[in-house]
Amino acid sequence: MAWYSQYDAEYGSLNSQRDAAIRAAQSGNLSPSARGMTDTIVRNIENQMRDVVARRDAEAAQIRAAQANPAPQPQASAPDPFQQQLTENRRQLGLNLSAYFESVGLGSIAAWANQSAKDGYTEDWIRLNVRNREEYKQRFPAMQHYIDNKLGFTEQDYINYEQAARNLDQQYGLPDNLIYNAVTDLLINEVTAEELAERAAMAGAAAVQAPEDFKVTMRDYYGIDEGGLAAYFLDPDNVEASLRKQSAASLAGTIAARQNIPNLPKALAEDLYDRGVRTEEQMLEGFGTASQLRGLTTGKANVVSQEQLIRGSFGDSAAEEAVARVSKIRRASNRGGGGYVSGESGASGLGSASY
Repeated sequence: MAWYSQYDAEYGSLNSQRDAAIRAAQSGNLSPSARGMTDTIVRNIENQMRDVVARRDAEAAQIRAAQANPAPQPQASAPDPFQQQLTENRRQLGLNLSAYFESVGLGSIAAWANQSAKDGYTEDWIRLNVRNREEYKQRFPAMQHYIDNKLGFTEQDYINYEQAARNLDQQYGLPDNLIYNAVTDLLINEVTAEELAERAAMAGAAAVQAPEDFKVTMRDYYGIDEGGLAAYFLDPDNVEASLRKQSAASLAGTIAARQNIPNLPKALAEDLYDRGVRTEEQMLEGFGTASQLRGLTTGKANVVSQEQLIRGSFGDSAAEEAVARVSKIRRASNRGGGGYVSGESGASGLGSASY
């Protein structure tokens, strides 16, 4: 057995103890006081490791001195392969970590990471402790939320999210880097990249691409002026499902007005959404039918309400029956004039004239 085997074994055992202590700190299961104790333990172990290396080097020097032949000039000793490999491993780790931190926008701490590696600190220790540095907190302000809640979110995930936000700003023409500037708030509220894309689409449709009458309806229904539309759809406090409903209800009110059915109540517009009326095609067809039959809402007798007419046009069976009944009475009293044609299951179309 080589004379230095005992040192290698002692150093390896201490290194395993240090790595285990670092992993325990990274698990997030320790209290702040326990984590402080763990840091102290790690430092003590690292001091012992340095002591092993020093004792090994001292014994190596003694062996070399004893083996040297007397001569005017001492022979240069051969490089210690153990120390050479250790130094090279630390050098490579420092270079790799420096390159990584440069790539994630933390060039200011690359030198610290490099020196820490040369000083013998492990990669796990460096990656854990960099998160306590102020430069890191400024670069990734939302990361502490994910660390505290053990959500498994990496620096690269953070950077990818930022890039997605920039792309969405450009794609939908949103002003002032609206989404990118909200990244911290969005991440802290755990808005996923998929949900963010849906919110951006709604924000762009409402604030940039939507016609003026849609914006007016949004204001009338929900009190949101044009300048705040995009921010409203991006606000994490506004639940995504509610945003979809409000957007569709506003579209229904807009299309109804275009079809000569003004002042569609917000409650009715939202109820239509709950009943499955969610696409522009559905709205055009339903309000188109209601518009053709709006004459049934006027007169001294035998009339239906506008709400009955609208609901009947979108398949409400009770409202369909009411519309069909009034249509039948009017057709009977207006012989040959045409009007609303009723099938066996209720209102189904138009005759030759509108009322």
